[in-house]
Amino acid sequence: MNSKERVIAALNLEEPDRVPMFELAINGPVMEQVLGRPCFSGIGWGAEADPELERERAIEKQLNDHIETYRRLKLDMLSLFPAAPKNWKDKKRYLDKTRGVYLTTDEFGTTYQYLPEADQSFVVDVPIKTIDDLKTYEFPDPLADGRTDYAEKAKKIVGDEMAISSWVPGIVEFIWTRITGLERFVIFMYKYPQEMEKFLDKITNFVIELSKSLIDAGVDVIWYGNDTAGKNGPIISPTLHRKFIVPRLKKITDEIKRKGAYVINHTDGNIYPIIEDIISTNVDGIHSIEPRAGMSLKVVKEKYGDKVCLSGNVDVSYTLPFGTKDEVIAEVKECIRVAAPGGGYILASSNTLIKGFPIENIYTMYETNLKYGVYPLRRF
Repeated sequence: MNSKERVIAALNLEEPDRVPMFELAINGPVMEQVLGRPCFSGIGWGAEADPELERERAIEKQLNDHIETYRRLKLDMLSLFPAAPKNWKDKKRYLDKTRGVYLTTDEFGTTYQYLPEADQSFVVDVPIKTIDDLKTYEFPDPLADGRTDYAEKAKKIVGDEMAISSWVPGIVEFIWTRITGLERFVIFMYKYPQEMEKFLDKITNFVIELSKSLIDAGVDVIWYGNDTAGKNGPIISPTLHRKFIVPRLKKITDEIKRKGAYVINHTDGNIYPIIEDIISTNVDGIHSIEPRAGMSLKVVKEKYGDKVCLSGNVDVSYTLPFGTKDEVIAEVKECIRVAAPGGGYILASSNTLIKGFPIENIYTMYETNLKYGVYPLRRF
C-alpha cells in the first residue's frame, strides 16, 4: 500500500498494511529542525497574505517546506489550509519590530498578535461585538480566485503518493475563537436564536462551498478544526449543541461526502457528553481524543470503533514536550495496542507539533509506530 491507500483504508475502518500517521499542523520551528533550513515562523499558512512577502514565492516555499517535512517524517497524509484570495493582503502593524511582535488583521476581520517567543499568533480583537454586527456580518467569498492554490499545487507535486487533507472552519471553534468570542457566542444563542440561526447558516454555506472547491482541486479529506470542549467538558451545553450545531455539521459532512471526500472532526477537550452527537453527523474520523482531558482512546475504541475512525492521541501536554524517549515509546505502543486492532486508527499527536517539542521525541513517536504498527499486529 502507498500512503494514500493506507489512510483511505483506515478511514473505511479497514486494516491497512500498517497504522497510518498524520499531523494536523507542524509549525515553522519544528520544520526547521526536520529540514535544517529556515522556514516561516509566525506567518504559518497565512504567508501568501503577508504584505511583506510576494504571494507566489511565499506559497511555493510554504508548500515545499511542508511537503518535504511530511515526507521526511514518513507521514501518510499531508495537511493544508485554504489560501487567502489573490487580491487580499493582511493588514500588518508592528508593536515591537526589534522583537518581531506585530498585529495582523485577516479577511474575516479578526486581529491577531504574534509573539515570537511562542511562535504563535493569538486573537486580540474580533469583528462581531453587538447583535447588529451579527446581523450584518458577511463571510468572504469562499470561491475567490486563489483560494485553492495550495491544494492545486500540492496535488501536482504529490499526486496519489499521499492523501491530501485540508482544514476548513469548524463552525463552533471558528466563531467563538475568531468572530464573536465565547461569551457573546453563547449569549447570542440564548437571547437572539433566530438571528443566530441565520448567521450559522451563512458560515455553513461558506464551509460547504469552500470544501467543494478544495475537493475539486485534489483534496481527499476535509478536516474541520472545531474545538467544542475544554478539559472539563463541552464549552456549550449539549442542548445548544444539538439544536444549533449538529444539524449544520451533518449538512456540511453530507455535502463533502457527496463530493467523494472524507471528513474528520477535530476537537480538543472532554467530549464524552457530545461524542455520539458528533458521530451522528456522519463524519468518518474523530481527532484528537485528548488524553489530558480525561478521554480514553481505549474506551472510545471499544464503544465507537465500529462507527468512526479514531486519530490521536499521543499527549502534547506532557509526553511529547517533556517526556523521556521511553515514555514516548510506551505511549505510542499503548495507542497502537488499544486502537489499531481491526483497523480504523490513524496515529497522531493529540493536537499539533509546535515550538518546544524535542525533535527526538517527534522522531521517536513515528519510528515507534513504524516498528510496532505493522499489520498483522503482534503482541508487545
